[in-house]
Amino acid sequence: MSTEHDSLCYYNSSLNTNHLSEYMNTSAHTDKEALVEKMGDLVQQMYAQCRSESTEGWTELELTMPQLHTMALLSQGAQRMGVIAWRLNSSQSAATSMIDRLVDKGLVERVPDKDDRRVVACQLTEPGREEMERLWRVNRMRISLIADHLTIEELSRVVEAMELLCLAGQRAQEGADS
Repeated sequence: MSTEHDSLCYYNSSLNTNHLSEYMNTSAHTDKEALVEKMGDLVQQMYAQCRSESTEGWTELELTMPQLHTMALLSQGAQRMGVIAWRLNSSQSAATSMIDRLVDKGLVERVPDKDDRRVVACQLTEPGREEMERLWRVNRMRISLIADHLTIEELSRVVEAMELLCLAGQRAQEGADS
């Protein structure tokens, strides 16, 4: 009887451990979903607060948001059209049309690959780089105005969190590239 009792206790303990483990995994998953949702809401709120400031300093070039996103992507370096389309979640023809308009404005240029003449990359022109730097300066000024309302400890926590977000973004990008 002792053997049956021990077996039954082990079985029940095992069930409780498995149930607890499943509960903890489900609970952790639910908690993570809630935190991701909250993070998304906060990013959206922060974005709205930054954009609600005066439009002074905003581009005079009448760029669309997809064009600005493209220029921000190209500020990281020259990109092939397929990469631009993929990163912007658009078709290659839509990306090509957008690049055409940016070329017409003198902000982007197409450059042939020196190793393969069939390959063409897009990159910012000097005026395009200057415009992006001007926009980054405006954004930095807005961020500075917000940071003025944080203590050094709070600002340190924000910077640490932003570094973690950048690291996670790099990991996600590396995962998407492979």
